[in-house]
Amino acid sequence: MAFYAEHDNNSVIGIHKGTCSVIGIHMGSYSVIGIPTGSCSVIGIPTGNYLVIDIPTGSYTVIGITTRSYSVIGIPTGNYSVIGIPTGSYSVIGIPTGSYSVIGLALMFFVTILFCCTA
Repeated sequence: MAFYAEHDNNSVIGIHKGTCSVIGIHMGSYSVIGIPTGSCSVIGIPTGNYLVIDIPTGSYTVIGITTRSYSVIGIPTGNYSVIGIPTGSYSVIGIPTGSYSVIGLALMFFVTILFCCTA
């Protein structure tokens, strides 16, 4: 678990075997690229671009107030939740095989693209 106030660009790239948590105030771009096999949580106020590219096999939760563009690209196989107030563009592209929920108020462009496949 990481606690920080980040004023520069922040990136997390890797294969996360356990729980992945990010809590803080992000003043620059935020990127997460990896294959987390456990739960992943992001709680904070990112004021820059927010990008998540991964294949989470556990629960994924994002709670925050995004003031710039927000993008999530991945294949979540567990529960996926987004709670926030995006004031910029918002995009979700993925193949969730579990429950999927987005709770928030988009003050600008809001896009959700889901490809749900059933066996």
